[in-house]
Amino acid sequence: MNVQLYNNFGIGVLGIGFVLRHVDSLPLSKALLIMPLITHKKLLGHLSNKKTNIMNSEKIMIDKAPFFSNFNKRYYDTLCVSLNAIQFLDEIEHLTILNGKLQ
Repeated sequence: MNVQLYNNFGIGVLGIGFVLRHVDSLPLSKALLIMPLITHKKLLGHLSNKKTNIMNSEKIMIDKAPFFSNFNKRYYDTLCVSLNAIQFLDEIEHLTILNGKLQ
């Protein structure tokens, strides 16, 4: 999948903002994992399938190992966009950063 086809900044803002609405706080290190996950078409297709029963993240990683084989590359490809999205969300006061956690 070609990550450049997405409006990466908008997807990052929406993805990180959506996750933050469902948790009290999120460590910055975990927030940076959102973009590589939500921009992988095959993984999203699997997770959005109504027949998919998600027990835990470890089971998905074992059962669908090919989806994670290039995760390191995807992480570094989306790192700048993730940080820009977090900075934007901070600027518009949608989140605060305190002790390395997004709140």
